[in-house]
Amino acid sequence: MSSETRRGLRIALTFTIAFVTAELLRLNLQLTFLAPLVAAALASGPAIPTGRLAALPVIAWALVALAGLAMHLLGGHPSVLALLGLWIFYGGFKLFEEPKNATLGLVLLIVFAIVPQALIKAPELSSDLAYWFGLNFTIAAGSEWVMRKVLPDRELIEAAPARPQLPALAGALALLLAVVLIAATRPPAPGAVTIGVIIVLRADGETAANVIRDRFIAAVVGGAAAVLVWEVLWLAPTLPVLATVVLLAAWPFARRIAEGGPGVGVALKSLNVLAILMGEGFSIFYEDADDRIWTRLAGVAIGLSYAALVLIFYRGIADTGVAAVMRRAR
Repeated sequence: MSSETRRGLRIALTFTIAFVTAELLRLNLQLTFLAPLVAAALASGPAIPTGRLAALPVIAWALVALAGLAMHLLGGHPSVLALLGLWIFYGGFKLFEEPKNATLGLVLLIVFAIVPQALIKAPELSSDLAYWFGLNFTIAAGSEWVMRKVLPDRELIEAAPARPQLPALAGALALLLAVVLIAATRPPAPGAVTIGVIIVLRADGETAANVIRDRFIAAVVGGAAAVLVWEVLWLAPTLPVLATVVLLAAWPFARRIAEGGPGVGVALKSLNVLAILMGEGFSIFYEDADDRIWTRLAGVAIGLSYAALVLIFYRGIADTGVAAVMRRAR
């Protein structure tokens, strides 16, 4: 098979293995969308050394523990907590500027954007959240390691530097505002809304107009693929069918990612939407699956819409002194 087909198959299998493994452990695991989401991000980039890959779950666990400690110590001081969150988000967006640090930046943003919301609602889940994040990232890292050994790339893949959509300070402010609004309004799918914001604001080298267009296309395409998967599972709700239909759904996106070019952004974000809707929205292990998929899809759309408005607003003031200050803050 060609190098592109081989790489696409590896990405699709990594995504599928992570998703199925997380769902099989769902009785003791929540936030199962994280495993395929992170696995797809890892598989789509250059190979990560084994040591750094093994450290990723430990880092995720430690970050969640630190987020829980911060909430415990600073819960009565919301202004201090907000400043800490702003500083952390700023660091996460700065990490996006270096391709080799992009995964760590994504972990940082996901942890500190999602965990505080969960702990506000259920503070007793602090230790459980650390365990869930650690296990999801272990599944993702393990799936990536196994498939890199089984189907290694024939050619060295290098990640090109990606231009951030916003300066780090502007991105951090936008994400902090999103977290505050989500905490205040309590939408039915806060995790999906948060991830929707992050996947728009993260750097991928596209222009703002293309980012807005591509993310909404990805929401439609990824959502349609998820609905098709659900319809098949409704007819034959078995584990072999689950694995097969997820692999088939992931394959077109993975193949497009492997080919490279301008369509990579849409394909990768469609795969992200697929992970969010299936892992968190519906699987054969959820009784209320049909309701959850539409709730999660609405959450993703809300997150995308918010981030799109942020990009439009920022571009509108790009020539003002405020934007100049933010650019210098980078």
